[in-house]
This record gives sequence, structure tokens and C-alpha cells, in this order.
Amino acid sequence: MFFILSKIIWFLLAPLNLLTILTVTGLFFLRFKKIRAATALFVTAMTLFLLIGVFPTGQNAVHYLESRYSKPTLMPPHIDGILILGGAVESDASELSGMPEFNDAVDRVNAAIILSRKYPAARIVFSGGSGKLIRSERIDSIDMKMFLKDIAFDASKVIYEDRSRTTSENLINSKEMLKPKPHETWILVTSAWHTPRAMGVAQKLGWGLIPYPVDYRASGRYLWVTQKFDVLDNIYMAHLALREISGIAAYRINGKI
Repeated sequence: MFFILSKIIWFLLAPLNLLTILTVTGLFFLRFKKIRAATALFVTAMTLFLLIGVFPTGQNAVHYLESRYSKPTLMPPHIDGILILGGAVESDASELSGMPEFNDAVDRVNAAIILSRKYPAARIVFSGGSGKLIRSERIDSIDMKMFLKDIAFDASKVIYEDRSRTTSENLINSKEMLKPKPHETWILVTSAWHTPRAMGVAQKLGWGLIPYPVDYRASGRYLWVTQKFDVLDNIYMAHLALREISGIAAYRINGKI
């Protein structure tokens, strides 16, 4: 129920969706001569557009998320396992092309391969099923198996957790599957902006993972003005930040972190 409700709420809150809803509703009120209500909706939509499309609001919010954790300055000499959270594969595009199609989060996969070479004895776990409201037959694990086979990667030490739909399920299902011992050292690989939520869940579960953030999107500092006038990019950054902040808030309310 939480999964379905979160998808519905996010559909309404997603910046472009919200702008569309405000504008269409304003036009509806205007059609029926509700001038005051229509004006309020149009002003709200324009203000929101300026905040997320012109000003670096999303950029700064993403930077805040990404600055919460950083890579270890000194890596441990021994690692028992590397947990990589799903989200790097575009399932619909993979279904169409018949081969793994990656998105901007592909750094998660790259980091896993690099870390596996540095720690050849470590177990590797890819955690990710289908995060869609209507479950797709094609899930991250299928494409990851295909990709690793294509690059001749030693798959004998790779474990796939393919039932999870959310970040919380990623960590819960992986811990139940792996049963890590207290003395074991595990690394968590996920996008930098996603690390705070993932680490929050891990800490709630009592799993002492070492964060290894990758896939940075922000500029690395707070901005007063946007670095380039790119409305779509600014809105995308606001979309990314709002989705993650909303997820963290929902997890706090539900006691997941």
C-alpha cells in the first residue's frame, strides 16, 4: 500500500506535473469566470516555474543531498562485500533494444567493477527489481547478468536480489539474503544524492555499511545564480531533489529511517 500511495503522491508532486495541474486548473476556473481563483493558480504556477526553472533551487538541493556523505579518504584493506543498488538500467529501452540500456546512474555499475578489481575476494550484490507501479517483466538483474556476461566479467561471485521495488526493500531484502556477520565489512554503492536515504535505512537495520557515493549531479557548491540558462536542466535537478527529499520525508514518517 505504501508503495502504491508513494507513486500516486509523487505523480502529483513532480514539478512539471504540478505546473501542468496548476495551469490546467487555472484555465478551468477562467472558463467559468472564476477570475480570482484562476489568477491565484497562475501566479502560483509562475512563481514555481521561476523557482525551479530559472533559479538554481534544484541544483542547491541536490548539492545538499550529495554533500551529506563522501567517499572514504582511506579505504579498508579488506572488504567482504559490495552492495550496489539498482536504478542504472532503463527497463523499457532494454526491452525494445534487446540489450542492457543504462541511464545517468551507470556510475553505480562502473564503481562496482572497479571495486571488484580492487577487492577480488569480495562478494558482489546487485539489488534491484522493478520500481514501476505496474511491474515489468524485465528487471535490473536480468540486464545486469546480460551486461556482465557481455564484458566477460567473472559472475561466479555475483549475487542478484531481484524482488525489491524500493530503497527500503533493497536494504531489507539484501540483508535477509546475505545475513552479514557483525565483523564483516560491506560497501554500499549508490548515487551521491541517494546515499542519505539508503544509509538511513541501513542504520535503522543496524547494518554498518561504508557509503561509497557515485554519480554526482550538482556543481559541488551552493549557487546564487544558475551557471547556465537551461530551464529544462534546472527543472530536472529540482525534480531529482524533490523526489529524493519527498522519499526521505516519507521514510521518516513511516519509521523506515
